[in-house]
Amino acid sequence: MARPRILFQMIICLLAAGAGRAGATTWRVELDGSGDFTDIQPAVDAAAAGDTILVGPGRFDTLRPAPGKADLPQAIVAVAQADLTIIGAGRDLTLIGPENWYAPAGAWPTGIRGNGDQVLRLRSLTVEHLPRAVDWAAGSVDLGDCLLRGGGSGFYGLFSGAAQGVVQDCAFETTEEDGFAVWLEQSTSFTIADSRFDGIGVGVAVAGSAQGVSIAGCAFAGSFAAITFGDAASGSVSDCTVAGAAVMSLSVSGGAHVTVDGFSVDGGDNGITAGSGAVVTVHASAIEHTLVAGVSVIGDAVVTVHGSHLLPNSGYAVSSFLYPGVPVVLDFTGNFWGTTDVAAIAALIHDSVDDASIHCTVDFAGASATPLGETPTSWGDLKASFR
Repeated sequence: MARPRILFQMIICLLAAGAGRAGATTWRVELDGSGDFTDIQPAVDAAAAGDTILVGPGRFDTLRPAPGKADLPQAIVAVAQADLTIIGAGRDLTLIGPENWYAPAGAWPTGIRGNGDQVLRLRSLTVEHLPRAVDWAAGSVDLGDCLLRGGGSGFYGLFSGAAQGVVQDCAFETTEEDGFAVWLEQSTSFTIADSRFDGIGVGVAVAGSAQGVSIAGCAFAGSFAAITFGDAASGSVSDCTVAGAAVMSLSVSGGAHVTVDGFSVDGGDNGITAGSGAVVTVHASAIEHTLVAGVSVIGDAVVTVHGSHLLPNSGYAVSSFLYPGVPVVLDFTGNFWGTTDVAAIAALIHDSVDDASIHCTVDFAGASATPLGETPTSWGDLKASFR
């Protein structure tokens, strides 16, 4: 049974679709012939802007070429309307995509694709086993209670030009540690919340000067890199967990600016990596059990960390390198290092104290003698313990 919040969202979607234009229509797609159509694409072709399509249970896997556009990959659902809502019977019931991974050489078949400045709302369905699950190049996209599942390299949520968007209560899965779950470019406001990312090469990649990207309440497991920001992008990461990222949990580079709050890192080679003019501000986070470095600071990046755990399993808590320019001091005051012994903390840090050619010094004054509770009941409790 759908959760109350999802039911509420579905009702809101239906009301919004009905208000989108006078006489908006709700179409039904049922494989058994009891609806208006037996496949999704004919229903989309018949719909007008503001309409809603309700899709019953079953698998929909017919790929079709883009009409009159040979340069576009085949898609199961190609949307041309300015505004459309598609609601499935449940993410375990309505399946868009083949039964097995399908990625012919030189082609990028797509589950659901738009082709202009459009609004798309998706609810309660799965798009799976294609290199591009949802490809939305412009406008806005709103996904709720959806599963995007892949089998190899690809972009499961490719929102390259969507200026605005919401991805909430969704899941991204793959059978291989490859591919991108969500790729964002040029966004001015995009929220990814309360979603799960399993076995993805990169969970969320923010590039192309995207601004105002919020990643909140998400869980990442088995990623190559959980979250990346680059290309002068900006945004925030809050109340997220990363377990066992192979290389890094959060990477910020290319002049990107990111605020981090309530970020839990457990394992992996690196926790947070910042370089190439990045600015990262971290508060009330726990970066633990890393193998190479909890925080890596490269070049002219500036990282500030307060009220957080820095507890590596091996390697360094903080590692800085390639600082050839004007000497800088990084503010890491008021954190918990597992000890208040100055020499012991200094041994967890690689900076100008260890190598004079590194023009970077980590200030760790005011180390906390009190760790967080081992099992805080919420990130609110975690944050409160540092205030």
